[in-house]
Amino acid sequence: VYKRQAYDHIDVYQIHVKRFEADTGLWSEVGPDSASGGGISNSSGNSGDPSLVLDVAGNPVVAWREHFGANRMIYVKRYDDASDSWQELGSSSASGGGVSGYGGVFAPSLSLDASGNPIVAWHAEDALEGSHIYIKRYDENEWTEIGAGSASGIGISEGSERSQFPSLQVGGDGAPIVAWVDGELRPHDFSGSVFFGLEIFAKVYDDTTQSWVEVGTGSATTGGISQTENLSSSPCLALDASGNPTVAWTEAESYEADGDIYLKRFDGTGDWVGVGGGSASPGGIRALAGIAETPSLALDGDGNPVVAWKEDMVNPEIYVARYNDQEDRWDGFGEVTASGGGISDSSGHSAEPSLSMDSNGNPVVAWREDTAGNSEIYVKRLDDATQMWVELGDGSARGGGISVNEGRSSVPRIVLLGDDNPMVAWRDTTSGASQIYLKRYTGTEWVEVGDGSASGGGVSESEGSSESPSLALDPAGN
Repeated sequence: VYKRQAYDHIDVYQIHVKRFEADTGLWSEVGPDSASGGGISNSSGNSGDPSLVLDVAGNPVVAWREHFGANRMIYVKRYDDASDSWQELGSSSASGGGVSGYGGVFAPSLSLDASGNPIVAWHAEDALEGSHIYIKRYDENEWTEIGAGSASGIGISEGSERSQFPSLQVGGDGAPIVAWVDGELRPHDFSGSVFFGLEIFAKVYDDTTQSWVEVGTGSATTGGISQTENLSSSPCLALDASGNPTVAWTEAESYEADGDIYLKRFDGTGDWVGVGGGSASPGGIRALAGIAETPSLALDGDGNPVVAWKEDMVNPEIYVARYNDQEDRWDGFGEVTASGGGISDSSGHSAEPSLSMDSNGNPVVAWREDTAGNSEIYVKRLDDATQMWVELGDGSARGGGISVNEGRSSVPRIVLLGDDNPMVAWRDTTSGASQIYLKRYTGTEWVEVGDGSASGGGVSESEGSSESPSLALDPAGN
């Protein structure tokens, strides 16, 4: 799924969708015109911020932000295989006020409950009331609140002044959990002025009381999970096998200060705790002196957190650390992955890490590498036998990487196939316009996924500008 800028007298963004058909080796539209013209949004406004999931049958469901004039709404559509068409869920999930109703809404986060029903969270801004977190579920042909007031009034964030950027997951018991960035005005320590302090908050839906409750004491009141009184942002949420959440985020003392990567997890008994001693105190999970940002979080087979991030010191590098529960500490994977030059160890600018874990609990990371005036996509995997970070095929993390072209390659998104080999989507400008490209690793080389998926117009084949790739696999691995 991606945003496309079309040109028809005025510039507008649309939502387009394609999928790979293994039997033909081609990228195809998912229903008529899903990746041409107006796509699945087919709007005269601006459509953006797509969030994609696949249902149990492998059919895509997409939520996005729709912008008409002064109004922004959350729209949702699902592909119906029987009719070969994209359909609204209920009477107006992608028309009028959509799922959210009219207002200043942003940042949809989409998931499915245990019955396969879509759940979508978002934040909405109001000039007088601030911004709040809202959530709805599709059930029996209508969109309903999940507990009284979850999508009205001040939502599930209640009395907070500025609640934004929800991250939604659904636990094994079907209970939705939402983490978000929460802000409040605070006096500046030195100047006497005020600024927005940012914390990480979280709530879970309690089906017994039919209400949104804190995940342990204080997870959605002053200080929240983070409890730093600084600037906490960019939360990443993951759930272990028991449904207990872990959250990683970026922490900074001020807008001008260096950032750290912090992490806490819920212990299942009522408390959010740091792991490895200092994971939620100055320095965080790292022992570096640069500016850390853009964490990417995953859990290994034992439920222990693994984090990749960008660190800006002499030049930005990519670092990876994991929690060692035997020694109660954070370690690098293999050689110098949480120190020195990290896994990138380059003279260029390394950024935008995307992390996934294979079936043996070893991480695979894709990132953007800027060297010699160009931007390429690089990939490395931790080798289980040697505990060294290695390329996948010749040159996946040097020279032209896996993108190996003259355009600007950026925003990688990685998933692993059933054989643990990675597939990577990214944004690329080789054709002269911004397109979405895709390659997979066969075990010996990187290849296109169908003819032209990483050349020319790529997967998107758009006359406009294709952005923001989001990648998922159906049950067959397509």
